Amino acid sequence: MKSAYFVYNNLSGRGLNDKKIKLIQKYLSKTYEHIYFEIANDIASLRSVLLQAGKNHHDFIFTGGDGTFNLVINEAMKLKEVPTLGYLPSGTTNDIAKNFKLSRRLKKSLKIINAQTKTKFDLCLANDDKYFLYVAALGAFADIAYVTKRKNKKRLGSIAYYRKAFIEAFKPKKIEVEIKMKEEAFRVKVPFVLVLNGRSVAGFKIGKSNEVYDNKFHVYLTRPGLFNGLLHYLFFKIRTYKIYTDEIEIKVLGKDDFWCFDGEKYSNESLKIRAIPKALEIYAHPKIIKKQCKTKI
Repeated sequence: MKSAYFVYNNLSGRGLNDKKIKLIQKYLSKTYEHIYFEIANDIASLRSVLLQAGKNHHDFIFTGGDGTFNLVINEAMKLKEVPTLGYLPSGTTNDIAKNFKLSRRLKKSLKIINAQTKTKFDLCLANDDKYFLYVAALGAFADIAYVTKRKNKKRLGSIAYYRKAFIEAFKPKKIEVEIKMKEEAFRVKVPFVLVLNGRSVAGFKIGKSNEVYDNKFHVYLTRPGLFNGLLHYLFFKIRTYKIYTDEIEIKVLGKDDFWCFDGEKYSNESLKIRAIPKALEIYAHPKIIKKQCKTKI
């Protein structure tokens, strides 16, 4: 039998109580001979356990939100020997989990890890420095994930995000960006930009279910409109421009806005983004693997 490290991020979502931790141990013991449990009270401890998992060729199983997942993938990509990931979503919206059909219901996600069905997934790399999995956002609404207070997220869940979005919807905003691709370059003013490598943002489905497996990503340049163009995504599905590519440069003409990567604050500089196909491996729902086999990339 195999061995695994299990890490619980104390700082994400609404947390896990002792009962749930015992349940995790009970389920994982069906698959793993040895399970090394670690509580991560800070980022340094989370990184340390991931390094040990790679060094010892053990699976790395963790719980947390989208921000925790982003930290894990960035640290994992630094390793020579990268462990297979097992993810138990416990964040506020869990947009990343939707790409792998992982449920916040603990038993369901544990059964998927025990099934040991693995798949490789794409990442995006910005400026040869920072990875993200499902989204890079700039402009209106982009700061909601990282400015919303943690205590409100734990108390209200996704409602805390929607409340903040409602306020920002009534503050008209436009940012100017220059888009450069292999054979095209242009400038545009939009309320916000989404670089999407996943199927949902803030719980709303936008991309396709195979987004993290197709070796490319989409760039949405949002059409101006009511509520900073938000309604185009919720109801009308009208965008200024949608780009499907594996490489792009987005130059920000102005330095007021910060990017948001997988719910975490990033720099306010211009980005050169490229797709990194099949970068990491994770335990996912068997339906994902079946869908991949039917999809021509």
